[in-house]
Amino acid sequence: MASRVVLAVQYGLTTLRKPDQRKGLAIMSATNGAAALVYLGITFRFTDSTNSRVFVAWYILGFVETFVVFLVSYKIKGLEFLTTVLPERMKMATLLILGEGVIVVAEHVSTVVKNANSWSMLAYFFASSTSVTVEIEDQI
Repeated sequence: MASRVVLAVQYGLTTLRKPDQRKGLAIMSATNGAAALVYLGITFRFTDSTNSRVFVAWYILGFVETFVVFLVSYKIKGLEFLTTVLPERMKMATLLILGEGVIVVAEHVSTVVKNANSWSMLAYFFASSTSVTVEIEDQI
């Protein structure tokens, strides 16, 4: 909820600096402000019972937020994602995630190499999934 309030304030302040994009920024600010209020209300509805359906509203609101941001970014010139560093950041995030996977596999392989009796289900899983991934990449 606090992140939505910060985003609403940030978009609201940006409307002062970019008057040509005021409409889109105001829509995003209002969306984030309304989402913050709804998230605040939803927070108090969560209980320890397992039959609560409040989480459905949480997911729906997240989807609506994402849809509005993408729609506004698509329709209003100057707010599109192509002129930002978002594609480069997504590429870097992908490389980081792949790098973490390689590190985990290397740790398990080095553990097995140090002690042949240290095979566990997790080590076996990582070894087999890595070999399958390499075979699929070779076929492509």
